[in-house]
This record gives sequence, C-alpha cells and structure tokens, in this order.
Amino acid sequence: LNENGAPAYRTGYDHAITPRWKVGTDSSVNVSGLNPTEITSPQLIGMGERFGFKEVERVLNIWNEELREHGFESGVNRTCGGHVHVDIYDYNLVNAFNLQMLVYCLWDLIKFLVPPSRRGNHYCRVLEPCHFKQNFSNFEGYVLDRYLCLNLSGFRNKHVEFRFWPGTTNVKKAKMHVIISLCLTETAKHKTIWNLLESVDRDYLTIEDFLDFIEVRGSHPVLKEVREFAVQRFSNFVELAGADGLLKKEKIYKNLQHTDQAAFILEGVGGFVADSYVIFNRAALENIYPFPSIGRDFRLEEPPYILSVSYT
Repeated sequence: LNENGAPAYRTGYDHAITPRWKVGTDSSVNVSGLNPTEITSPQLIGMGERFGFKEVERVLNIWNEELREHGFESGVNRTCGGHVHVDIYDYNLVNAFNLQMLVYCLWDLIKFLVPPSRRGNHYCRVLEPCHFKQNFSNFEGYVLDRYLCLNLSGFRNKHVEFRFWPGTTNVKKAKMHVIISLCLTETAKHKTIWNLLESVDRDYLTIEDFLDFIEVRGSHPVLKEVREFAVQRFSNFVELAGADGLLKKEKIYKNLQHTDQAAFILEGVGGFVADSYVIFNRAALENIYPFPSIGRDFRLEEPPYILSVSYT
C-alpha cells in the first residue's frame, strides 16, 4: 500500500482512528495455515481521491492485485466480516433509538442483502426486543455487548457501527455497504418506521420500498449503481432462500408491540415504567403525565421528541 501511495502501517488488534490505513490482526477470522489479517481505512469523507470512495476503490484494487500475485483467488472467507463505522456527531438519544428501531423492524429485508453467515452469528447477532432495554437503560446509551448487527456502544463517542456486512475486496459490494449504512444513519434523524408504513398503501414492503425510504435513489451515478447492485443481490439471496422477499406490515406491527421501549429512560425527565406493549409516550418527554400510554398515536417523528432530547 505504501509503495502505491496509500499511507498504511501494520498494527495489532486495536480501534484507534488514524489518518492512515491499518493492516492488523483479528482472531475472529479463521484461515487454515495463514495469519488472519484485517484492513481498516482511515476516516473517509465524500467521493474524493483522498479519503473518499475513490481512495477505497484504489486500495481495494491494490489489495486484489497483491492477492492475485500470490496465487489467491479471494481475500475473504465466511468468517470475515465487514464493519462500517459512521460518525453521529449530530445525533441525540432519540436518533439512536430510532436507528435501532429501523434496523430491528426492517431486518427481514436487510438480511437478504447479506449472505447467511452474516444473519446472526456470534459477532453480529440479530437485534431482539431485550436489546432496547440493554441499549437505552441509561442516558449515555451504554451497552454491555457490542456484538450486535447494529452496535450502539460507541454512542457516547459519537459513532455507530454496522456489523452485519460481510468482508469483501469487491468495490461494488463495499460501496453498497457504506452507502446503505450512511443512508440508514441519516434517515433515522428525520424519519421513523411509521413514515415508511404510512407511505406504502399495500400490506407488505419490498426492497424497493426500503431503498426509496432511505433515499438510495436518484440520478447520482454512485446511488444508481448501489441501488441496482442492491436489488440484484437481494433477488439472488431471496431466490437461494426460496423466499418471496416481502416484509408483511403485520409482522412489523407485532415487533413494535413486543419491543420493550419502556426501557428508554431519559435523564432529567424522571424515567417511567410500563409493560412491553408501549410504543412510546411523548407526554413523558413533556413531563405532563408520569405514566406511559398504549397506542401507535405516540410516534417518534412528532416534534416533542426532537425538541426535548439532546445529548449533553
């Protein structure tokens, strides 16, 4: 990498953010007879030649050329995961909660963008209702376990990690992983699962509905490329699974009912306790009523949430 103008250095297993590419180790990758290696980018911004998509493409091409020269057809196997870390400097706790809700409710679509090995292994477990209590039981968003498909343990340090992607040296796949992670993160600031449910007038959702909702669409060449690739990849995995690729709204409603959102306790609001069928009581944020109410009318997109909660 250094010889080809991509500043890099060798390291062990660490999570330090540096201005150079890192080539380190990761014991979760199993390669018989070889030393497992992890390559980590510096912080990336935009589409540019340096620290943008073009830099990722260049580094992956260099890496692939080295693999071919040493007789390897591929640089990854099913034990290798791809993790996308996204800066959430402008997030508050409600945004983080909303992002987890989107991934949780839409998982039956998202899972067909990744191979079976990434749909709930030890290092990227599928979100369950109990994780809402685990992730939002205090204001700092501290979690005991980071090995979830969506890792919010970095909320205090203002970053979120998407762990469900597979490892890859394929440029198209890498672009899809990054773009969808970025779009999900941005969508959670402005829209909720209810916006999606109400915008589609049939009783099921498709992968196209999901991509429209997170705004992976439009005329930009990268967005067009990612959308086409995502739909193709989704269709392939759906066919392999013998599934129909549709997410019934009824299942989302059931997931919402059984999510322990009452665990979302806000500092300075005076926390509350409820059963597991609470969608969320916005009155608690206004500090009007000290108890939660049951029903879908109390929705995260309503102004009191955005105005009343901030990270300090």
